[in-house]
Amino acid sequence: MTDTKKTTIQDPADAARELIERSNAAAKAYTAAASAATIAGLRTAFDLQNGFIAANRSVAEAAMAANAKLADQATSAVTTAQAETTKLIEVGNKLLSDSLQIKV
Repeated sequence: MTDTKKTTIQDPADAARELIERSNAAAKAYTAAASAATIAGLRTAFDLQNGFIAANRSVAEAAMAANAKLADQATSAVTTAQAETTKLIEVGNKLLSDSLQIKV
């Protein structure tokens, strides 16, 4: 058996309309795909950027916590040194005062 295909002659105006419709459908599909790819790319870039910001913030917070601890220790050391200096001066003044008193 031979397969015979029937050829139909189409009106040129109908063929042009069909071509335009297919072209419009392809343009819509391309635009939708390009738009989806652009949005996905932006979201990925923003996710990476936000991850970088979060990582930097963690490092900064750790550094600030360490600096705050160091500042607390330095403040404590200075306060202790001030108190000890005050005691030393008080003892020195008492010693001087006692040595100047004449006991008869």
